Parts: sequence; structure tokens; C-alpha cells
Amino acid sequence: MTADDAINEHNSDPQATSSVAHNHLSALSVEELKKMKGLNTKVSSVDPSLTDYSLTGTPTANEVDWVSEGKVTPV
Repeated sequence: MTADDAINEHNSDPQATSSVAHNHLSALSVEELKKMKGLNTKVSSVDPSLTDYSLTGTPTANEVDWVSEGKVTPV
């Protein structure tokens, strides 16, 4: 089913409480959409520091006050 078919089917439904239309993605094929959304498996190298999940032995805090940490401002 093409995007145009899906749009026409939805808009012709008398029980529908909304209408739909084309957007900048509706002309793309399924393969093009998958390529846009998918994982790029052709990445040749990954920074090892981004994948080092070793445990430090320090317990994780149950909560953090980000305001007192200076990371956000009070509301």
C-alpha cells in the first residue's frame, strides 16, 4: 500500500474523526524510510571510550538534586 492509498483510505472513512495528508516523508519508499531511520552498520571505527561500561564499585544514588549540583536552575 502506498502512502497515497493509505491517505485516501483514511480520508474516505466516514467514521474517522481526523484527516491526513502528505508530508515531506510520504513520497519516500519503505526502503528509503528504513535507511533514514536505521542503524548505519558501515561505521568503520568506534571510540572505545564510548563503549566502556565497566563498573566502578560505587553505588548509584537513589536520587540527584540537579539544582544543588548546579546543572539546572530552579523553577
